[in-house]
Amino acid sequence: MIFQDKKVVTNLKQERFANTPAYKTAIAEWEIHCNNKTYRLSSLQLF
Repeated sequence: MIFQDKKVVTNLKQERFANTPAYKTAIAEWEIHCNNKTYRLSSLQLF
């Protein structure tokens, strides 16, 4: 199963970006294995 997650930063001055460049929108794709009860980040796009 593939799950897509979108996060939007509304106030860049209040956000702390640890080990990533400053971004306004992040779109992540997660690969979920229900039988194993595991998940993995397969891609991340920063805009």
